[in-house]
Amino acid sequence: MKIFTARGEGIADPVLHIIGVAAVVRNPWAGRSYVENLSPEIQRMPPPLGKMLTNRLIALAGVVRQMRGSHF
Repeated sequence: MKIFTARGEGIADPVLHIIGVAAVVRNPWAGRSYVENLSPEIQRMPPPLGKMLTNRLIALAGVVRQMRGSHF
């Protein structure tokens, strides 16, 4: 893989891939009037969201690893 930098052209060895995941979450309080205690909803969301994002990140890492094996 050729890398072009401010100093010119070179070969990246090893190749560094940066991957990331993100989530867009519906606001659970949208359309409601005043909500006194936000804690139950706030505490309910992180475990499944964290698991989903972690699984997706691990899957993407596997794809990157496969691409590196095929000289991507």
